[in-house]
Amino acid sequence: MTESRKRTIRRLLYHYLPLLLISTGLLLIMYFVTGIDKPIWEDRAGPWRWSMASAYTALALLMAVLLIGPYNILRRHANALSSDLRRDIGISVAILTLIHVIFGLQVHPETHNIIDGIVQYFFFFLNIDQTKAFTLREVEFITTNYLGLFATLIVLVLWATSNDFAFRTLHFRRWKNIQRWSYYFFALTAVHGILYQLFEERHLQYVILFAIM
Repeated sequence: MTESRKRTIRRLLYHYLPLLLISTGLLLIMYFVTGIDKPIWEDRAGPWRWSMASAYTALALLMAVLLIGPYNILRRHANALSSDLRRDIGISVAILTLIHVIFGLQVHPETHNIIDGIVQYFFFFLNIDQTKAFTLREVEFITTNYLGLFATLIVLVLWATSNDFAFRTLHFRRWKNIQRWSYYFFALTAVHGILYQLFEERHLQYVILFAIM
């Protein structure tokens, strides 16, 4: 068996399988938690609950990715140039982010069609009377949606470059600079989440949980 094949098997058994179990557990827990109280969007309870569950699960794994480096420093261990563990957790974050986007696009628009949802999320202001100023809620909605869009584009780039081919092609310095975009992704995600806490006037437990993360 080649070393590459052994490495793939190790990643599947020791990274992806535990990540699958942890992610599934967190998703189910958050889906259950969001069903305890009356849903904020009763007519879209299902998409809203899955959107929330995937968002908080992705956020938890993102925190794990960002803490691996400081944890190694505290243990006085050198950080590897490219860590399979960080790479695999990051890929899981990207998948959960896309799940969040898919369900999130079905929550607010007056349609269950994702394409129509995209139009209403990002271009609804074109149908607003241009002679009037935007309300605070409209500003929050526009801002947080575009922050979420930029965060999604960043995580797609990170996902696309989380492989050995990209590492070899881009060379270390350029590849590492791209991977540092994860900090921008975290910042955009944080502001996106805060604005949605305000826009949806979420219940206290979600605000506390988001603040802890």
